[in-house]
Parts: sequence; structure tokens; C-alpha cells
Amino acid sequence: MTAVLTAPDAELLAAWTERASRLLATESLLLDSRRYEEWIELFEEDALYWIPLDGSSTEGGESLNIAFEGPARLRQRVARLRSGIAHAQEPPSSTVHCYSSVLVEDLSQETATVRSALLVVHCRFGEQLLVAARCEHRLVARDGRVRIGRKRVDLADVDQAQNDLSFVL
Repeated sequence: MTAVLTAPDAELLAAWTERASRLLATESLLLDSRRYEEWIELFEEDALYWIPLDGSSTEGGESLNIAFEGPARLRQRVARLRSGIAHAQEPPSSTVHCYSSVLVEDLSQETATVRSALLVVHCRFGEQLLVAARCEHRLVARDGRVRIGRKRVDLADVDQAQNDLSFVL
């Protein structure tokens, strides 16, 4: 990207870069601390959390997905994790979410698209599993707060058999 930004554009980009950095760090902290209920509060009420099975998919509702969920379904997933009947998460996993290569695009005063690389270290039973993905967050600024309007997670190895993904990405 070699375009020269005007001062207002540069200020807007700097503001969104700071917002995105803060939101991704907060999201990582909440997930790694298993504070899932607080994590869900980062999402808009009509948000979408999407992990496509086909990285070229542009419309999740029309194709097979690992996850294609709104906040209500995420709350059900969290309730199941908390219930003790999610045997794949007894005992619960420990995770470390690491975002990098953060790029803020398509920005306005109210919205921005944030593309990033995600590496999740998943620890359980003395073993570590690495999950690599490309992420796209569509962020919305409203009422002095930045929230997630959409989160898409494209797994690097989605074409391979997947290990336990019952922990939240």
C-alpha cells in the first residue's frame, strides 16, 4: 500500500489501529482467561462468528461451516462449556491467542475491517496444539464503544482433518 494519506485519513487510520489493537488484545485476554460471557459482550447483538469450511466462501449461510453463529448461539456454546457436559473440555483447555500482522482497511468513522494472523496455542493433557488462521474482524464504533460486527476465522489447514476445536477460537 503506497497511497499517501491526507491528515484526516491518517488520523482516522491511527484511531482505528489503536481501537483494533485494543480490541484484539482484550479478546485474547478474555478467551485465554475463559471469561467467555465477557467475550460475547464484545459482539454486536446481530454479529456473526464464522469459521468457513471452504476458505473461498463468501456467503457462510450458503455453504458448509465449522461455525456460523450469532451471539445467541455463542451463549449456548458457552453454557455447554460451563455445564460440565462438554466432555471434550473436561478438564478445560488452556489457550494463548496471539494476533499479528494486523492491517486496518475499509475504514469510516463508524466501521473498519481488520485483517490479522492468529496463532492459538491450545494446551491440554501435557500436549500443545497450534492452530493457525487468518482472521477478519468487522468492527463497529457506536456509543463510545467498539464492538465486533463480524468475525471470520479462516483456518490455515481447513482442508485437513481437524483436532478438537471445542475450545473457542
